[in-house]
Amino acid sequence: MAKVAERASLDADEALRATEAVLETLAERIAGGEVDDLIPRLPLAVHGLLRRGRATSGGTARRIPLDRFVDRIAELAGVDPFEAREYARAVFATLREAVRDDEYFDVTVQLPMDYHALLPER
Repeated sequence: MAKVAERASLDADEALRATEAVLETLAERIAGGEVDDLIPRLPLAVHGLLRRGRATSGGTARRIPLDRFVDRIAELAGVDPFEAREYARAVFATLREAVRDDEYFDVTVQLPMDYHALLPER
């Protein structure tokens, strides 16, 4: 959470809310097996929301346009879409550091090319 807070210039509560909104939305979007692979690599505090996101999608990867993805983050976090994009950038950058390269690749390869605007550069 500290890295998300630093990257997005948020306080601790905002960083938690940002992380929860992005990861839950991501878990709604990607395959359930990938969510299961992420869970043991991330802090216990986010396991429940990852499972909730997986349950929402039924464990099936869903195609969601980028704008809808951002809108869902904004809805969950209670912020505007501009802030939601910044949240997503900060959380994806932190996720990239938190999991192995192969796991990060397995998650992000499921996202359409327009989502790459939210992903960190190598």
